[in-house]
Amino acid sequence: RRKVTIETLQPGVTIGQRVRLSEIDAKEIQIRYGCIPRPGSVQTNSPHQTTAPQPVHSTAPTNQASVCTFDHGLCGWTQSTTDDLNWTDGHGRTPSGNTGPSADHYGSTSGHYLYLEASSHYQKTAKLDSPVYPGGQYCLSAYFHMYGQQTGYLAFNIIQAGHKYTLKKYVGNHGNRWLHMRLSINSHAPTFQFEMEGHTGSGYHSDIAIDDLSVTHGHC
Repeated sequence: RRKVTIETLQPGVTIGQRVRLSEIDAKEIQIRYGCIPRPGSVQTNSPHQTTAPQPVHSTAPTNQASVCTFDHGLCGWTQSTTDDLNWTDGHGRTPSGNTGPSADHYGSTSGHYLYLEASSHYQKTAKLDSPVYPGGQYCLSAYFHMYGQQTGYLAFNIIQAGHKYTLKKYVGNHGNRWLHMRLSINSHAPTFQFEMEGHTGSGYHSDIAIDDLSVTHGHC
């Protein structure tokens, strides 16, 4: 199709255009309107038969987005051993007031996400590492929540050839809302990993959460 997906209201103004929805956009729309089930959910085939969810453990990504909702584990992502705090599984509201989310990014209090519990864990770092991917062009997508007056930082990194490189870093309080981040990267290393690095602040008002991670082959 040649018609642009976004048209400006003011003549003469140009903005970045896409002529089609990305695979991630299309899948999220299908999930939102119930056309397909959320990844990791249990589908009922009959009143007495269910299909067990299949965690994603493949190290070779496909062109179809595999979204990790954290409803059934880490989907092949692992807690790093080079930090001093672990990401915690959560749903609903985090224990402390005026910080952290009150639901997952879809607004469900039963849906899960990962978060950093800042209470009694001030100035601590937690890292979550992806499976190992072969070099190439990829799109990393994630939702994140950074709410609290003492919020530290959240960095999206890649690790290749023994070195860590920060792709994007968010610092401080971003309000009581989920935000969406997407990054296109092209790694020329034989293999590499993505890493989610969160750091708590100087007080308990610094919970950080992440949800619905996906890694797809190609541009975002």
